[in-house]
Amino acid sequence: MRVFTESNYPQDWAMIQGNLGSAYSYSSRIKGNAADNIESAIAYYQAALRVYTLCAYPQDWAMTQRNLGIAYYTRIKGNKADNKESAIVYYQAALRVYTESDYPRDWAMTQDCLGIAYSSRIKGNTADNIETAIAYYQAALRVRTESNYPRDWASTQNCLGTAYKKRIKGKAADNIETAIAYYQAALRVRTESNYPRDWASTQNCLGTAYRNRIKGKAADNKESAINYCQFALRVYTESNYPQNWAETKNYLGTAYKNRIKGKAADNIETAIAYYQAALRVRTESNYPRDWAMTQYNLGLAYKKRIKGNAAENIESAIAYFQAALRVRKPETLPADCLKTARQLANLASKQKNYQLAIDNYQTAITAIEQSRDWIPDEIARQEILRKNIYVYENMIQASVNAEQYDKALETVERFRCRRLLDLILTKDLYKNGEVPEDIRDLEKQMEAKQREIDILRRQLETPEDNKEKVGASRHLTRDEWDDITEEIQKLMREKRETWQKMRRLDRVLAEGIQAPSVSVGGMKELLEIRQQATGNGQQGEDAALLSFYSTKNDTYIFMLTQAGVKLHRCQEQGYEKFQLWLRDNWLKPYSQINDKAAYQAAANLAKYDIDAIESINPKPSNVVVKLKDGREEKISLSDFNASRKQQKHHLYKQWQDKMEGMLKEIADRLQINQLIEKLTDIKEIILVPFMFLHQIPLPALPLDNGEYLGDKFRVRIAPSTQVLTFCRQQAPYSESDLPRYGIVENTRDDLPYTPKECELVAQIYGVAPEHHLKGSKEATKAKYKQLLTREKVNGLLSSHHAKSNLTEPLESKLLLGDTDLTLGELLNASIRFPQLGDLFLSCCETALGNSELTDDIFTLSAAFLSAGASNVISSLWAVNDLATTILSYFYHRNRAAGISSADALWQAQMELKELTLAKAEESLENAEAVLEEFEEGSREYEEQEKIADNCQEVLDLVSEAKKSIGGEKPFNHPYYWAGFVCQGEG
Repeated sequence: MRVFTESNYPQDWAMIQGNLGSAYSYSSRIKGNAADNIESAIAYYQAALRVYTLCAYPQDWAMTQRNLGIAYYTRIKGNKADNKESAIVYYQAALRVYTESDYPRDWAMTQDCLGIAYSSRIKGNTADNIETAIAYYQAALRVRTESNYPRDWASTQNCLGTAYKKRIKGKAADNIETAIAYYQAALRVRTESNYPRDWASTQNCLGTAYRNRIKGKAADNKESAINYCQFALRVYTESNYPQNWAETKNYLGTAYKNRIKGKAADNIETAIAYYQAALRVRTESNYPRDWAMTQYNLGLAYKKRIKGNAAENIESAIAYFQAALRVRKPETLPADCLKTARQLANLASKQKNYQLAIDNYQTAITAIEQSRDWIPDEIARQEILRKNIYVYENMIQASVNAEQYDKALETVERFRCRRLLDLILTKDLYKNGEVPEDIRDLEKQMEAKQREIDILRRQLETPEDNKEKVGASRHLTRDEWDDITEEIQKLMREKRETWQKMRRLDRVLAEGIQAPSVSVGGMKELLEIRQQATGNGQQGEDAALLSFYSTKNDTYIFMLTQAGVKLHRCQEQGYEKFQLWLRDNWLKPYSQINDKAAYQAAANLAKYDIDAIESINPKPSNVVVKLKDGREEKISLSDFNASRKQQKHHLYKQWQDKMEGMLKEIADRLQINQLIEKLTDIKEIILVPFMFLHQIPLPALPLDNGEYLGDKFRVRIAPSTQVLTFCRQQAPYSESDLPRYGIVENTRDDLPYTPKECELVAQIYGVAPEHHLKGSKEATKAKYKQLLTREKVNGLLSSHHAKSNLTEPLESKLLLGDTDLTLGELLNASIRFPQLGDLFLSCCETALGNSELTDDIFTLSAAFLSAGASNVISSLWAVNDLATTILSYFYHRNRAAGISSADALWQAQMELKELTLAKAEESLENAEAVLEEFEEGSREYEEQEKIADNCQEVLDLVSEAKKSIGGEKPFNHPYYWAGFVCQGEG
């Protein structure tokens, strides 16, 4: 180096820098601090690149890039996840020179390096990373054959074994067998005499494979694992290969900890001895990640220890877990951190050390969310949350046990609606309209496919379905019918693929942008009364937020007021006894009405028991009923449709008849009467339901005094507090004058009472003709979106058909004149209307959605909230057209009088419930009496005349209801009045 200087002999100097880097690398230098050695190697390689440029010395540049990749892969300092990403980048750079044709062996080696990097990658989807690793290894084998490069071939066989051992996709048992086969193949070359170190490495790998083997006898597999690791120690000695020796000792510790044969107490003592031996090499300073692994294993061993003092063993286990967490941080090693923090928290909780449990569940949750944020795939992100949801539940339970109800509430609200929040964040990211072109192109592709689907679906509609609709079909042949059905399914698959492509381009997912943190202080701001004109808030002393959550055993209602958080506990009303009861007795009977009606109609007409039917396949002129014994029966399509309609009406009636009893039982199970006693001086409640409570009209829960929950409080509902916070952030509109209103009316021209509803509302708000889209010709999707995004109406009445899809919620849709507007499209980044203060979805099932443990509720109303609407009135079931017409009129009349949305809705619902012909006549008489007080032709007279005309319209509608529904109070049943709920700002 004193002779070969960078200035005089640059190439020789660079070669020496590279050699020094290799000498200091992870696998070469034994003396000195391992972490510092690798830093020195990186510095030397980086120095070499000052001379080795891609243009001047491409081969040397590529070799140095790969060496840097190896150095970063083994790097101890810095963020472990980032180091792996850097390694991948360097390997990929090397491949710019190392092509398969020009440098096949170097190319294959780099493929192998990439396989190793992806196999242990921390960021991204773990399952996909392993599949990528396998693909790289398989590519390397195109060059690395057993005959040409036997040692390289054996190395890749060994790597493939490790990848299959870790593989998530496929069957676990088969993956391990494949791994063993690869390891055994590697041993054809890796013999103890020829390549002792490689042979020992494969022995260790076989040991871990047999330890986790599913096939064969478990006890024998464990013994085989021990034997293989003992073989490795014939080569791996503490003096010659200290790190490999320590690794093998760690493996043996785990094998003995899980051993079946021998005495359990002795096995654990042996395991502890092996772990302690490993720590002679694995120090926190030299090999922190390996040290932390052994600390964790010692924690597990002491947790299971039989000998010694039980209390002292537990304390030792806690100490070892805590030591491991000094290295295993959520932000650097989230998967390892999660495992360790979860074990520690569970142990602390079992010991009733709830503060220690809470602290470590908090750490585990942070690790879960870090792992989730590192994955750019939407489905995989949800899967991480779903698999670890019990950590949140344990945290909530520990917080309740410690009476830290604020911490419990924050945890409940922390995991709710995370997928929906990601979509809201995306919309907010592009709030100024700067949606990237590639995302806009994919949105257009989705819309184009939806148009194709709708056109094909209309072709399948029978003449009876279509009647006078535009696009009514002729009779199709059976082959044409099957072709169209197949094409629809193909387009649906393509649309889903386009959605996934679009989500992968999403910056929120790609960059791991996180939702704002949840705090009780932030939630208290939701209790403040927002002044519409200024957006300023006033202290909400008379408001409370009620957040529902069901554990395995109980349902909790966390009550937040300005004074703090209290708990209402519904004992023995947990997940199975309450939530699944709701699903089986409320949601399932409703959601299965269409299918049950079809099967019952087919069974009646084909004269078979309903249980004998395998499937029903409607064709152009008949319905093919396939039986479970393989036979087929054909029945008339017109007869089937008539019978199905009759069955459907019968099943709806059954469901409706049980509604009042169900609402009473729900109120009793939630102990609603005791709950309201805890809410003294409270006038408004914000309800955040959990799971199947989202489908229940909570304001309609009956109280012991004959009133309803909605009588006692002003009630608003929100999918989560974070969604409600987003609604609160939208710019408020002034109510000094009536808002600019829009109406979308009867988009399929088949709802008899909708035109009357829209006429009444248009009169109240003075809706401009260009903002009133009437019928299928005007109410197209393009005009609907234009009304919201370009015309920027502040309020909208959307009165037409809608359908909820509980199995594929993104396919829930508004049925518009030309094509459908799906929930998925409403969630697109480019659709935003933050100016929309009031939305009345006068449609069926717009608040109906299926929820799971992650409580991600995807409904049309939630989609509108995410797009910027401050307040949405939406429905929980297929509502009655006549009843909805009157309810909508009452609601909009109340809103125009300056009443808040939540109050306007409840007052309208109560007025509808108690409505009689006599009351309608009295309202008309009163309106006409007031009319006589004004001079004909004056402005006051014209306004009052409109009110009188509206009263006459309501009277006519009530007269029709008495004929079609019956009873003195035709709308007294909750089915008619309770189906709509107020979500958002209220």
